[in-house]
Amino acid sequence: MLESFLTLLPAFVMVGLGYCLGRAKVIPPESSKVFSTLVFYVAMPAYLFIRVSDMPDFSTIPISYIGAFAVVQIAIGLITLWVLSRKKYKFSEAVLGAMGSCYTNSAFMGIPIIVILFGSALPILIVNIYQVTFLTTLILFTHELQTHADSGNKKSTIDYIITLLRTLLLNPIILSSVGGFIVAQNQVVLPSVLRDIITFVGTPSISLALFALGLSLSNEEYNRHVKNRDIYFLIFAKNFIQPLAAFLVGRYIFHVPDAWLAPLVICAALPTAVHNYVFAEKYGQFQAESRDVVFYTSLLSLPVITILFTILR
Repeated sequence: MLESFLTLLPAFVMVGLGYCLGRAKVIPPESSKVFSTLVFYVAMPAYLFIRVSDMPDFSTIPISYIGAFAVVQIAIGLITLWVLSRKKYKFSEAVLGAMGSCYTNSAFMGIPIIVILFGSALPILIVNIYQVTFLTTLILFTHELQTHADSGNKKSTIDYIITLLRTLLLNPIILSSVGGFIVAQNQVVLPSVLRDIITFVGTPSISLALFALGLSLSNEEYNRHVKNRDIYFLIFAKNFIQPLAAFLVGRYIFHVPDAWLAPLVICAALPTAVHNYVFAEKYGQFQAESRDVVFYTSLLSLPVITILFTILR
């Protein structure tokens, strides 16, 4: 346990530093958006481009790995959707709740944690690509169609599809990953000066991402009691049920290779992505619930991951 904790100690320190500086008002908590934007649009794409361009063929990734992750994630999302739909929530709100129960923070927290623990971003990178290209599109498309039906909006389905495709194609995480993949597959040798510049820009991405997460959690909006107890199910599903299900499904149904089983479980144990709150704010639904889910799953994830890594290593 101590060895696992020490492995994750840099992550604890950066998240804690961001939180403490935010609470002390040395850095305003609201500025976490600035740090997050810098990471998302500049530092993390540069980091991923270099890491992916240095990676071996993606065919080394077992199909069973992403298959097990996707099956578990979708199953938990559908169960949550059914549970919330039977309560007081509209279907469009239940969609956001389902996202909160299963959608992994594969960028700001996922990449740093997986790199620290396993020395490679490949396990979380393929999860990130799957989530952004398939799951996000599915969630947003479902929500948009339901909102469209509820409001009687005249906007056509084709317009929604075009909007989603534009969002997908302009995602810097996806663009940098695809760019790095093209470089790797075609064995392109980058000029040393260009490579040094990109590496320099991307180097602080891991620490900046964790710092931005801690800073965002210091926001005073989180310092209150949970008013909607329905979110306890979402938090429990994300922090505990998903990693347990990933282990069982990965090992006994998909027979994921031993070398990939630990990354599978750790990826499943990562907290709810901040995208959940962003989408809730955008649509004006489920905002307080999404904010609490992101906060508490993030708070619980580091000790849970430490314990799981100790067991699985």
